[in-house]
Amino acid sequence: MRRRLRRPSRGRARLRVRAAALPAAALLCAALAAAPAGAQSPTPPPRAAPLSARAELVLEPPRLAVGDVAVLERIVVTPPGFGLGAAPPATPPEGLWLLGSESLPVEREAQRWVHRTRLRIRARDVGTFAWPPSELTLESEDGRRDSVSVPGRLIDVVSVLSEVEARETPFGLRGLPGAAAPRGGVLVPAVAGSLFTLALLGLLLLVRRERRRRAEAEALGAAAGVAAEPGPPPDVEAAEAFAAAAAEPDARRAADRLSLALRGYVSRRFHVPARSATTPELAAARPAFAAEARWDALLAMLEQLDAVRFRPPADSDREAVQRALEEARAFVGGAAKGPA
Repeated sequence: MRRRLRRPSRGRARLRVRAAALPAAALLCAALAAAPAGAQSPTPPPRAAPLSARAELVLEPPRLAVGDVAVLERIVVTPPGFGLGAAPPATPPEGLWLLGSESLPVEREAQRWVHRTRLRIRARDVGTFAWPPSELTLESEDGRRDSVSVPGRLIDVVSVLSEVEARETPFGLRGLPGAAAPRGGVLVPAVAGSLFTLALLGLLLLVRRERRRRAEAEALGAAAGVAAEPGPPPDVEAAEAFAAAAAEPDARRAADRLSLALRGYVSRRFHVPARSATTPELAAARPAFAAEARWDALLAMLEQLDAVRFRPPADSDREAVQRALEEARAFVGGAAKGPA
């Protein structure tokens, strides 16, 4: 009887132990499940490498044709707190003109500052030109100084003649799309073209006849001792124009007046169409016999004046105009004495 009573008491004790252990096991499993797998101590974020200053030249558009205006942008990236010192003046290579420069506001970011300077250039010759490198000074707010090198850049300038296809025959006539064909076929346009050609020939004959009549009248007037052209002699007229150019305060207007005076003198003195011809056209033309010895000096003066008239203004423009004025007076004085 006692043995039968003990067995049930042992089973109840085991059940009680198991029931007490279940909540602890459940708590342990929940803690293990909540903890991330392979959790370790947090690692600090990687530190960024210190930024060093660098510079670059960017051209827009990258390819230029003769006469194009482009923007050459100088970009300098510095650490925060650094500014640019006084930059040396830009010296463009031969074949490019510097029209102006503009410094943009500094782009201030957390890790870097970006300094941009835009240089407006114009291509005036064909070829490959090297923009020279330069050295810039950097200054920080706390007085530190550094420098950065701006590398050079090759700029290609091409001719615009390659954009036009070479043709040996003129372009033909093309009818409008959807237009009806003219009545009579090609006979009516051919007759109209013939009449127009005859009218042009008649006008040309009238012009030549009038020129011949004027030449004969001038020859008769010269034989009778009458001046062929009214007004003062060419050298007197040129001297008055030179005085007006010297009194002009603006260098470009003075160069323009002096160039027109020289061309008018050459046209009247040597019977050369200098008023309607450019300087390169006069250089390619055959000089008059009386002006052959002084032709190179005339072209040099006109090129010097063209540089003042058509290039960007410079401090030496007034000196160049004064030098050309003295040479022009010497040229007219020598030509007035007779052919060399």
